[in-house]
Amino acid sequence: MELTDRFVPRSEDVASEGFDGEFVVLDLKSGKYFSLIGGAGVVWRGLMSGHSIKTLCAQLAPADSRRADVARLIETLVGHGLIVVASGPAPVPPHDVTVELAGASGTFTIETFDDLADFMLADPIHDVDPDTGWPTMPTKQD
Repeated sequence: MELTDRFVPRSEDVASEGFDGEFVVLDLKSGKYFSLIGGAGVVWRGLMSGHSIKTLCAQLAPADSRRADVARLIETLVGHGLIVVASGPAPVPPHDVTVELAGASGTFTIETFDDLADFMLADPIHDVDPDTGWPTMPTKQD
């Protein structure tokens, strides 16, 4: 992992939504969901808007311990298979994320939950027929 790498969700199987300073990230393939609060939520928003570690930490002093916290969090996100290194041209990331990160004093950790994994994986919405919009049973092959 390089300081200039940008990251994107692993696939369309990774969805996220922000709620009052928290990002909930759902891995539809494993059924796990993740909570990113405080600084971790800011980092997720920054990554999703095209920031690299280098650009995210641009407002932090070189000796600021939060630089290492950000890098560890990103390694954890990669380890969970939620994000991968992006390819192609980089968008111009918004500056407000770096300002918000510089003011963040909260945690840079991620909480993992798998208590609903069985229900999410059994949810028939994943088997929706694209033409009808309804779950369908596989047809029996003779």
